[in-house]
Amino acid sequence: MVAQINIDHLFLAGILPGLLMLFLLSLYSFWKGLQARVTRPRFSAREVWRAFRETIWELPLPFVVLGGIYGGYVAVSEAAVLTVLYVLIVEMAVYRDIRFRDLTPIIIKSSVLVGGILIILGVSFGLTNTLITEEIPTKILDFMRSRVESPWVFLLWLNLFLLAAGCLLECFPR
Repeated sequence: MVAQINIDHLFLAGILPGLLMLFLLSLYSFWKGLQARVTRPRFSAREVWRAFRETIWELPLPFVVLGGIYGGYVAVSEAAVLTVLYVLIVEMAVYRDIRFRDLTPIIIKSSVLVGGILIILGVSFGLTNTLITEEIPTKILDFMRSRVESPWVFLLWLNLFLLAAGCLLECFPR
């Protein structure tokens, strides 16, 4: 039986690892800055206030999205549309960085990118369904159970598999 996974719970589960990565990256950057002896400007409350004012239109976005999802007002997919609409209004009406005539090339480039991602997802879903239909994971598990008795041998097989998978995945350009 397949367990039902709530996408909201998966979304919420990413917050703590994201904050941990943010903290570790900040710590690493601070450490590397000390090693490189980068000159640091003095703290200025005026500079902090100016930076805060510049981000005044970006700050509500996470609260709107997360509040909408966990408040039960919007689904995750609707929150994505809400985000696009919010950013489009801010960029076109407030900052005026995007003109109306610039929307067509932006939409075309975005559509090509999304199309490429959907092709990759379609092929991966097809491969996953084929593997499940042919019961390949079960056959591999049965093979491993019948022939591998030592945890070290299992780790060796696992590393060989990951090496082969990595070689296949690295052949595509980034």
